[in-house]
Amino acid sequence: MTSVEFWLRLPPFEYVTTYSFNRGPKLQRLTRTAAALRQSLQQELRTARFMGQRALRQHLQELAQFGQRQDVPLTTADGCFDITASLIARVNRTDEALGLLRAVIMTPVGESLAAGCRPIFRDALVFHDAAGRIVETLNICLQCRYLQNQAGEFVEADPAVYDQLRRVLTALGHPINTVADAQEAAQNADFFSHDVG
Repeated sequence: MTSVEFWLRLPPFEYVTTYSFNRGPKLQRLTRTAAALRQSLQQELRTARFMGQRALRQHLQELAQFGQRQDVPLTTADGCFDITASLIARVNRTDEALGLLRAVIMTPVGESLAAGCRPIFRDALVFHDAAGRIVETLNICLQCRYLQNQAGEFVEADPAVYDQLRRVLTALGHPINTVADAQEAAQNADFFSHDVG
């Protein structure tokens, strides 16, 4: 589906909230906690009896997979928000920012891009009905230039959409810094890629 089709198919909504996740202090705390747990498990593995080693290795492998933040959307299937998520802004139907978001997303796809990497979503738009229930989510990876809806479907967008989204989200207060985000992702990948024993 294209970004235009995404917008046209949106269920009725009253407002949009924007989130930043997979970056910043919350991710750093999560990484430090995971590092301490990993170190503790590795220490325990060194002295574990043979029958307990398998469970510890499995736990270490799960921890390593946990550190791979690629393809992690803002919300789970049951509506829980990612542990690193921070609410940035609320945009009502009558706000000028919603008109800007609509115009950006409604940009016709003139040129297609194929992402050469797995996305690490760091920004998202959440569409709410009048009762505050989530009716749709748009996960955004500005680095890979990748959009994904709540159902996990790729949303094709013109390359210009990503630069425009970056400007609108930054104006709303998102801490977008592509260089820092890339460095943080590399550090996390390096941490979790170590041997699990």
